[in-house]
Amino acid sequence: MICDDCGSGRTLDVATISRADHWVDDVLPRFVRLIDENSVRPVRKHLLLIRDESESNLGGADWSRREERLGALFDRVVTKIVRAVGEGPRLLEFDRIRAGLVADLGLREVLYLDSDTDVVEDLGDVSSGAPHADLLWVANPLVLEPVVCDLVRHGFEDRPPATMTLLEPGFLYLRRNLLAEFDALVARYPDVNTFAAGSTYWNMLARILGPRAARISDDFNCTFWDVPAAVNRAKTVHFTGRWKHLQPYVSYDRAARRIVVHADGGCRERTS
Repeated sequence: MICDDCGSGRTLDVATISRADHWVDDVLPRFVRLIDENSVRPVRKHLLLIRDESESNLGGADWSRREERLGALFDRVVTKIVRAVGEGPRLLEFDRIRAGLVADLGLREVLYLDSDTDVVEDLGDVSSGAPHADLLWVANPLVLEPVVCDLVRHGFEDRPPATMTLLEPGFLYLRRNLLAEFDALVARYPDVNTFAAGSTYWNMLARILGPRAARISDDFNCTFWDVPAAVNRAKTVHFTGRWKHLQPYVSYDRAARRIVVHADGGCRERTS
């Protein structure tokens, strides 16, 4: 166990996962900068760096530069070697790794954020929610039809799809290792969609955990879909799908409740 005050109210542990690729230069610096700029409570930033077995001996000037930069960005970088898989299985592998994140990092509890998430307000009170729950989650505002169909088909939901609430797996507060439960779901239900298989399994997991998985305020996170709503309410904004391409050109003016999109040397504003 590497920290003596995890969950004590003094320091918030935040973690993300990334490969040693262009995200080190293009995405992670923004991710860290916004955490630092908007955190009131002390935050300890962790990175789980994923490298394929074929990259285990990766070296050279480019790698040394990236390694040095990561050390400056994060308080702690832990490298995890995984077997090389195709694109679809690779995405699922990332979800699987999230389930075991506390064990890989040696923490008692941690806030996991996708690294294409912007932190735009202090997150210090997230750890106070539902203190006896193993998993805290926020709702995904998008109705992912393949996920909904899988949940219904396998008996996890019996209500109309329009009334179903889906978990957002890009924002998870984890209080224990959930890898065994995640792997059991993958083994039992191998025939889920390939569009968002990891999301399906996280939603299944939240349902089998019952009261040990607690939904927390949606104000903690919003998927970048409804721009004004995301800027006005959310403490973190998750860029998904085609919106990832917009993320590098966006900045926030929360006091004026506006989003500024920089493009081609100019900018245009969206307001609520």
